[in-house]
Amino acid sequence: MTVSFKVFATVYYSIIGWFLLTGFLSFNGYDFYFLTLLALTIMGLEGLGCSLLVIKLSKKLKTIQAPPDEIRREDDVLLQGTPFISAILFFYLTTLTSDIWAKVTLGLSIVLFTGTFYVLRAIAKIKSLPKYRFASMFFLVYLGMCVIYEIVVLVFPAFFPSFLTLPPIIQVSTIAGLGITVFLPSALVGLYFPRRYGVRATIFKKRV
Repeated sequence: MTVSFKVFATVYYSIIGWFLLTGFLSFNGYDFYFLTLLALTIMGLEGLGCSLLVIKLSKKLKTIQAPPDEIRREDDVLLQGTPFISAILFFYLTTLTSDIWAKVTLGLSIVLFTGTFYVLRAIAKIKSLPKYRFASMFFLVYLGMCVIYEIVVLVFPAFFPSFLTLPPIIQVSTIAGLGITVFLPSALVGLYFPRRYGVRATIFKKRV
């Protein structure tokens, strides 16, 4: 695979810029900003890696479009069950932690993503729009994975008490690395559900 000079130059100078910026932050005592930038970088690379992996797998996945009656049954089950399950998650997860910021983050995530899913799925059912079904599944899977990620982050120190004694850079890197639980399933949504619903996601347009 050949790489154009522009792509090479962009990647090269991005790497140089990252090292210069992180070095400046680290050596000048801006530890919070440095760790935040490190976490965002790790998560960005995870997202990019998962997307590239899914693109590679797109040629090998053999998935056929689901029949209309099966899709309608799926609509009914998801529209009836998802709000109920989300309400239970909202109640229990907000009682698991005493941290106000964690409660606000979990609460807003569950409410916003569940509401978005429900509206998109309802429109898809009423108007029989496959693209809206695909979009609704992305929000549903992303919500589920974010909740799992939050639970893992909350209980991780309880299972590994020595984790809290590690240097902050290792703690942040580990927590950011656990973000794979969100990025990989979310990327797989763009591979499986467009074929199931009979639509083409833009990223796979030339491959599906």
